[in-house]
Amino acid sequence: MNNTEQLQQRLMVLESRINSMQRSHTRYRLICAALGCALVGGITLAATMHRPVADIVQMHRLEIVNAEGKLVAALGIGEDGGQLDIWTNTGANVLRAGTSTDGGDLLLWNTNRQHVYSAYATESGAAMQLWDADAVIAASVTSDATGGTMHLHNTGESYLSMLPSETGGLFQLRNMHGDIVTETATAERGATFGIWNTNGSRSHLLQSAPDGGELMLFNENDMLALRGIATANGGRFMLHGADDDVEPARLFIDSAGSGRLTLRNSTGQTVVTAGASSDTDNGFLALSNAQGRRVLSNVADTHGGTLELRNNDGVRMFGVGAQPNGGLLNMMNADGQPVVIAGYSQEGPGGGISINNERGSQVFHAGVNAEGDGMTVIWDRETRRRRVLRPSE
Repeated sequence: MNNTEQLQQRLMVLESRINSMQRSHTRYRLICAALGCALVGGITLAATMHRPVADIVQMHRLEIVNAEGKLVAALGIGEDGGQLDIWTNTGANVLRAGTSTDGGDLLLWNTNRQHVYSAYATESGAAMQLWDADAVIAASVTSDATGGTMHLHNTGESYLSMLPSETGGLFQLRNMHGDIVTETATAERGATFGIWNTNGSRSHLLQSAPDGGELMLFNENDMLALRGIATANGGRFMLHGADDDVEPARLFIDSAGSGRLTLRNSTGQTVVTAGASSDTDNGFLALSNAQGRRVLSNVADTHGGTLELRNNDGVRMFGVGAQPNGGLLNMMNADGQPVVIAGYSQEGPGGGISINNERGSQVFHAGVNAEGDGMTVIWDRETRRRRVLRPSE
C-alpha cells in the first residue's frame, strides 16, 4: 500500500467519525429542546394553576362532539339571538332553544325529524303546540290579555276548545268538519249549555234564568221553536212559529199558582185560553176571533157550568148556565138586551120561557103555576095591560 492509499483510508475513517458525531449532536439537541419545552410547560402550568378562573369566556360558537367525533350539541348565534341545538348520535336535530322577537322559543323534533312540540313567547303572552307522528297539530295552548285558551285537534281541525269569554269561561266541542256541536259557557245569570246539529244550526239551549232555568229548542233554520222557563210561580212553556216574536202556544202557571194554556194565531192574537181561574180555582175555556175579541166563554162556578157566546163586536148574544134548581138560557139582541129567557120556573114545579121586546120589557111569558098547571101571560108594549091564559079559561 502506498502513501496515497493510506491517506485516502484515513480520510474515510475521519469522515465516518465526523458523521457519527453530528448525528449524536442532533439527538442531544432534540432531547434538550424537549426537556426545555417540558420545563417551560411545567412552569406555565404551575403558574396557571395559581391564577384565578376566568369570569367570562367569549366565542361565536361552541360545539360538543361524541367519541366518534359527531356533533351532538352546539351553542351559537341564531337569527334573533342565542341558540342551542341538540343532536342524537345518528345526527337528528331533536331540540332547539332560542330567541324570537317576542322572547324565548323552544322546538322539539322526533328522531324522524318531524316537528312534535313548540313553546314560545308571544306579544300578548305565550303559546304551546303539540303535533302527532304525522306532523298534524294535536293540541295548542295560548295565553293573552283575556286569559288562557286550549284547543285539542283532530286531523288539524279543532274539536275541543276551552277559552275565556266576556262573562267567564267557554267550552266547545266540534265535529270532524269543524262545526260546533256542543258549547258550555258562563253567563251573567249563571251558565249556558248549547247543542248544534250536523248542519251547524242550534237545536238545544239550556241557560240560567232570573228565577231558575231556561230551555230553548230551535228548528233546522236556527229559529226558536219551543221555550221553557222556570219562574217564581212555577214552570212555563211557549211554542214559537216562523216569527220569533209570536208565541202560538203557551202553557204556564199564573201568579195565583193556577195552570193556564193560551193559543195565538199568526198575528199574535190570543184565540184560545184555558185553565183554572185564579179567583175561584174553577176551570174555564175562552175562544176569541181573529182580532182577539172574546166570542165564547165556558166557565165552571159554584153552581155548575156556564156558556156564553158573543158576536164579533163583543156583545153577548147567548148564555146558558146551571143553577141549583135547574138550567137557564138567555138570548140577546144586537144591543145585548135579553129577548128570550128560558129555564126552570120560579112560580111552580116546571119550566118557563119569557120573551122581551127591544127595550128589554117582558111582553110574553109561558110557564107552570104553583098547582102545576100551564099558564100564559101577554103584556102590551108598555107592560101596563096584560092577559093571562089558564087551562080553565
